[in-house]
Parts: sequence; structure tokens; C-alpha cells
Amino acid sequence: MNRELDVQVAEALGWRKIEITEKPGAPIWVWSDPVLGPRVSVELWNPSTDIAAAWSLVEQHGGEFYLERAESKHGDWMAMFDDELGDAEFAPTAPEAICRAFLATKEW
Repeated sequence: MNRELDVQVAEALGWRKIEITEKPGAPIWVWSDPVLGPRVSVELWNPSTDIAAAWSLVEQHGGEFYLERAESKHGDWMAMFDDELGDAEFAPTAPEAICRAFLATKEW
């Protein structure tokens, strides 16, 4: 699991980490959207390793998206949004490649 990458993706979505306390001494940390409120547990949302969570980034972004097995020296998977070959991201796993490509669309 790449927790640092998960945090970068959450922050790119505009989410922030908040604490919810249901019982004294048992806080739960969740990612919270500024408009929609609490979204998901920090511990359960791992887009860098969970293909379903990573794919939600594809759905949210919209537009064209490419994911393919690359088997290159840069990683086994290549992902890119919007047909921008210069923004293609490579990683050892598909979820990680998706996260990296998503972040590349947020860099200006």
C-alpha cells in the first residue's frame, strides 16, 4: 500500500482528513469532501492498491482514458487521461498507474 500516494490523490480531490468520534477514545479518521461531507474511512480507501477505488478516479475525471499493460523499464502498466501521451504514467500496478495519471492531470 502506498499511503503517501493515497493522501496525494485525496488532496487532489479537495478532500481533507477529519476525525469523527463515535465513542470516547475511539476516533475514526475519514476523508471529507468540502461540499459532500465525510466520504470514506482513511483506512479503507486505498486507490493506489484497490482497483475499484482507482477506477472511481477514472469515472470522476470523465473524458478519454487509456490503461494498458506496458511491460517497460518504467513499469508494467501505463495510464493516461485525455490522449495526452506526454502525461502517460507508468507504474508496477494498474491502480498505481491510474493514481499517478490522475495526479498528472492536476499538475499545472
